[in-house]
Amino acid sequence: MKRTLRHRFGKRIRELRQATGLSQEAFADHVGFARTYMSRIETGGANVREHEIRWMREHGN
Repeated sequence: MKRTLRHRFGKRIRELRQATGLSQEAFADHVGFARTYMSRIETGGANVREHEIRWMREHGN
């Protein structure tokens, strides 16, 4: 099955989150997103906007 950019992006976000040792809920809280939205991002179900990507990059550390 061909993976969309959203799916590949979500998989990478999940890998990076897991590497930090944070749960999905803890990471979502850390970057200011709802856990359900974070879940949709990680599964490729959310159409993430550019400013949200920047926000995660700036606040995800």
